[in-house]
Amino acid sequence: MAAVVLARKEAERQVRQRWLPWVYGAALTLQLLLAIGTDRPSTLWIAGLSAATWAVLLCQQWRTTQRARRYLNGPTLGQAER
Repeated sequence: MAAVVLARKEAERQVRQRWLPWVYGAALTLQLLLAIGTDRPSTLWIAGLSAATWAVLLCQQWRTTQRARRYLNGPTLGQAER
């Protein structure tokens, strides 16, 4: 029973973090602008790898939020599935 309460709290916390994708998106945009605006190969590689990392984090955050919303919209403990 305690695990269900903790899981529900964690899912609610993840859904409340609506600002996090905006931070990831801003960091991704800055890295892409750096990659576009440079002519040094080392800076291009680092900015490209950083942009890829931010893109992966953005996708993971989106998937985690969707999973938490599905969990919260599902049947609660003690209720029959419809």
